[in-house]
Amino acid sequence: MQRIIQFFSQRATTLFFPMALILYDFAAYLTTDLIQPGIINVVRDFNADVSLAPASVSLYLAGGMALQWLLGPLSDRIGRRPVLIAGALIFTLACAATLLTTSMTQFLVARFVQGTSICFIATVGYVTVQEAFGQTKAIKLMAIITSIVLVAPVIGPLSGAALMHFVHWKVLFGIIAVMGLLALCGLLLAMPETVQRGAVIVANMIVVRLVKDPTRPRFIWRAVPIQLSGLATLLLGNLLLPHVWLWSVLGTSLYAFGIGMIFPTLFRFTLFSNNLPKGTVSASLNMVILTVMAVSVEVGRWLWFHGGRLPFHLLAAVAGVIVVFTLATLLQRVRQHEAAELAAEK
Repeated sequence: MQRIIQFFSQRATTLFFPMALILYDFAAYLTTDLIQPGIINVVRDFNADVSLAPASVSLYLAGGMALQWLLGPLSDRIGRRPVLIAGALIFTLACAATLLTTSMTQFLVARFVQGTSICFIATVGYVTVQEAFGQTKAIKLMAIITSIVLVAPVIGPLSGAALMHFVHWKVLFGIIAVMGLLALCGLLLAMPETVQRGAVIVANMIVVRLVKDPTRPRFIWRAVPIQLSGLATLLLGNLLLPHVWLWSVLGTSLYAFGIGMIFPTLFRFTLFSNNLPKGTVSASLNMVILTVMAVSVEVGRWLWFHGGRLPFHLLAAVAGVIVVFTLATLLQRVRQHEAAELAAEK
């Protein structure tokens, strides 16, 4: 019995904590992907206007931006563990509360609260992974987490559509609430405290299995051409042959493959390229990401409806160029930070 207890205690951080975080992250994504095929059923059940259907996603994303400013500094001050556990509890209760909703307004409020899970996971959960493990192991673990979580948009809509032939849509949120409860229990038992007081999927697996040292800037620069070639294929294919779907699939796949190779390393580089508290850095990073996503969607929509295909695709091309310049700036800062640390050690 003592050996069993010792076995589980030794592996709590390295095995069970990542599993609990993955389950929490996966459940958070499923709240959107699983219900997506039946959102019209939700609107009809509440006798609401069909135009409110997209608000389910919009308010979920709004919830994802709402607490970033607070959770990063808060986790730096009181610790990662209590903040992330509180987030898992709030998420579980919000999913369970959906079972009791009787109006579209109540449903949308629940969706907003569910969206705050993005804040807790990205700002606190991912930072804990980076702090609890060594550099190379943390990057590979982030690649695994990203790979598993990105299965949700693939299987979520299909599973949701199939399940809603047999059960009411509220049952789906009940299933997700159970997943959230399991994740909460896992975090309670296994999450460490790391604050010291005082196409994407395939690429992620390549990083885990084949890349021995994904921590060097050279690795990033080798992956960037893959991402840019995917963007170029996507743009040129849609401009020259707009009715051939092959170019969209090929370009998007290459682009996603490049992102999958870069993201785990880039996240750590951004986190450790300065001496600021990591919760604050992660919160700032996620606020920038979500803001850029929201602004890009609105700008792209405006360009498409007012200028047509050419300005819309030009926006994507400009974004690709900006990525190269900002990436070069970040990697230069990483080198300077590493040099300063080496000089301080000497």
